[in-house]
Amino acid sequence: MNAPHAPQTTEHAVLAVLSGQSLAATATRAGIDTEELGDAVTLYRAAGQAVLAEQAARRDWHQVRIEFADFDRAEDAAATHLAPRLRMLEDSGLLAAWWHIRKAPCWRLRLLPAPGADPARLHLATSELLGALVQSAEIIRWWPTVYEPEVLAFGGLEGIDTAHGLFHADSRHFLARTHQPPGLGRREMSMLLCTALFRSAGLDWYEQGDVWDRVARMRPLPEDISPDHLNGMGGGLRRLLSLDTRTLTGPGGTMEAAAPWLAAFTTAGQAISNAAQSGILQRGPRDILAHHVIFHWNRHGLTARAQATLAHATRAVIMNPASAGQEQ
Repeated sequence: MNAPHAPQTTEHAVLAVLSGQSLAATATRAGIDTEELGDAVTLYRAAGQAVLAEQAARRDWHQVRIEFADFDRAEDAAATHLAPRLRMLEDSGLLAAWWHIRKAPCWRLRLLPAPGADPARLHLATSELLGALVQSAEIIRWWPTVYEPEVLAFGGLEGIDTAHGLFHADSRHFLARTHQPPGLGRREMSMLLCTALFRSAGLDWYEQGDVWDRVARMRPLPEDISPDHLNGMGGGLRRLLSLDTRTLTGPGGTMEAAAPWLAAFTTAGQAISNAAQSGILQRGPRDILAHHVIFHWNRHGLTARAQATLAHATRAVIMNPASAGQEQ
């Protein structure tokens, strides 16, 4: 076994190779095994690319934490008082995108200035907006914090760009509260959106089941939820998973208002599929899709219990239909 080299020696050798010098000659000069130096160069490049990817993903995103006066009513306050004003900032040309995530006792709001817009003007407009909500007692306080995008979780730079686009569209449509068809609950709408995402990513029936298995493993089932309860959900879930929404979202269809919402998930799924086929993702597409489900459910305010129930019941419908009371 070769003796370890001082980090400075290895780093100097790596930098020499990256500057164009011969790998073999540099290794000999530094007294390092050629293969070992080659591995170090690869690792150094990967680390640098990861840092650059995170910086690029952050771009000009800003984050604020918002503490609502009543966390249980935060969604109503956000839909009524926050989202309409954010859409006005979009229309004014100051704001390119925004999205929310719930982290009790606060919501985190991420904002991206529009291209060419002065970030200082957006900061001022955001301060005025949130300050007004403090004055009206809708929120207790707010403050800026650092946004750290989960770049690797969504597959790298390409994946996080796709994710940010979907986060914005989903937040916008969800808080608009006008695109959900009458009589369709948020869980049912969520299943249709997730199915659109999976289908457009090119996943067949059982590949979709594999994604639900990954989600289920991230959301353990509470012990008091019985198999009979999950089985009882099987029929309704299977109908949702099998529904062809294209005919329902056309002109005059019962889901026409939800067409742009479903289209956003379809576009994201296609982008993930294309990136996966191009070999530029740093994580498997099914893992990425499972992560999207968790983030999506957070935006929609589904509890951990509800998430676990949906994930486990859906997995059973696809992967074990007999136990879910369904025929093969």
